[in-house]
Parts: sequence; structure tokens; C-alpha cells
Amino acid sequence: MPWARRHSRPRPPTATGIHGGLGHRPVSERATTKHRNIALMYTTYCMYAALLPQSSALWRATTAPYGYPPTRGRAA
Repeated sequence: MPWARRHSRPRPPTATGIHGGLGHRPVSERATTKHRNIALMYTTYCMYAALLPQSSALWRATTAPYGYPPTRGRAA
């Protein structure tokens, strides 16, 4: 898919997205596989929580052993 290739390639450090006023993440948190995986898991959790709220507890139980914080410090 063309959009997947476009979004997966590295960006220059000065690049800003369409929401440029949001700023950049600290250098220690940028472009690491760990942080990308956490972001992907959290996004997936939010999507499933909105679409299938009855399955939220199951999703949290599934991801917790792997160290993913699906609730980001908020009560679920």
C-alpha cells in the first residue's frame, strides 16, 4: 500500500506534521521500535474500546503481560 510506505520511512528532524503546533517528542522517544509498538497497541486498544466496549477487560488482560500500558495511567 502506498500510504504505508510513505508513513514508515524516516523523516528529517525538522519535519512537522499537519498539526505542527503539537511539537516534537523528545529525541529519546522518537523512532524506536518500542515506542512505535506502544503507540500502535494503545491506538488499537482505543479503537477496540470504542467499537467493542464489552471486550475492554479482555484486551487489557491480553496486553498487560507484555508490558503495554493500554490505559496510560487512567482508570479503565
